Amino acid sequence: MPNSSSLTPRELEKELQKDIVRPFYYFYGEEKLGLNNALEAIRRVLFGRETSRPRSEIILYGKEVLADELLMAAQTLPMMARRQMITIKAAHEMSRREVRRLVPYLDAPADFTCLVFTADTVDRKSDFFNALERHNALVAFRPLPEKELPRWVQDQARLVGKELSRDAAFALVELAGTQMETLKGELEKLLLYAEDREVISAADIRKVAIDSRSFSVFELVDALGNKDVEKSLRILGKLLETGGPDEHLKVLGMIARQIRLIWQVKQLKTKGKSKAVIQKDLGLASWLVEKFHRFGRHFSEEDLLCAVRMLAHTDLELKSSRLSSRPIMEGLILSLCKKGG
Repeated sequence: MPNSSSLTPRELEKELQKDIVRPFYYFYGEEKLGLNNALEAIRRVLFGRETSRPRSEIILYGKEVLADELLMAAQTLPMMARRQMITIKAAHEMSRREVRRLVPYLDAPADFTCLVFTADTVDRKSDFFNALERHNALVAFRPLPEKELPRWVQDQARLVGKELSRDAAFALVELAGTQMETLKGELEKLLLYAEDREVISAADIRKVAIDSRSFSVFELVDALGNKDVEKSLRILGKLLETGGPDEHLKVLGMIARQIRLIWQVKQLKTKGKSKAVIQKDLGLASWLVEKFHRFGRHFSEEDLLCAVRMLAHTDLELKSSRLSSRPIMEGLILSLCKKGG
């Protein structure tokens, strides 16, 4: 959890807007879009927006970093620019011995160098972590909660002078998923499609999404909800053929998300909750609540419990089996479409 010795991404953004760049940062977390945007914001402050302006930037990789070489680079005046930026990617892969030797530098850093460590995680038991925390240099980039993503999408559209309706924002999140980098890419496609309009509707999003992988996953869940085996297998085949090497895991994750929402809507409906309350509790648009309620009619509570167990088993099998992913995924689809569970 963030604490008083950590910067939030928002606090970092405010500092950079005032052209304040600290001598070092440690960026970590799984939200890579925000992390990469922060790196670019630092570059703009240090070097300006013009690519012709002299830059002094060094990029290193954690496994290859030797403390002596890094310290020498950080303490050497840049040749062509007033300041320099040194980025250490995958910093969590640096050896503990090398990391420990960097600690004294953090107490007396060079004022012409901005040292940025980027990592998946941080070792909270290390002296290095304690030094970073003492200097308020830790910045955690975590995915936004799913309920906040529609508002984030709307904010991103406003940055380029477009307005997304509330239903449009919910529809985009539903069709594109919850990964912010993917969401931004889908939003960019949408903005190109609707470049002559200031306001974008949910109908626009569904038109753009018709041939996309995300929409096909939504169709797959629709087919599963109707227990249509033939259609489910056909869509699955298309997804696996056109996707990347990890497509099966992405599809499994999106199916799991849809099953979870079907179950949550079903449970809330059983408790007598109104559509408006369900919308608020789950952060879903009205049309999605209706859709998941309709899907839920095809699944009993026992069906959904079995589905969750099957998804967990399939996840384990995909990660441990030597079999091709396709027959494993097809087995899941056949089980989910089986009448009565």
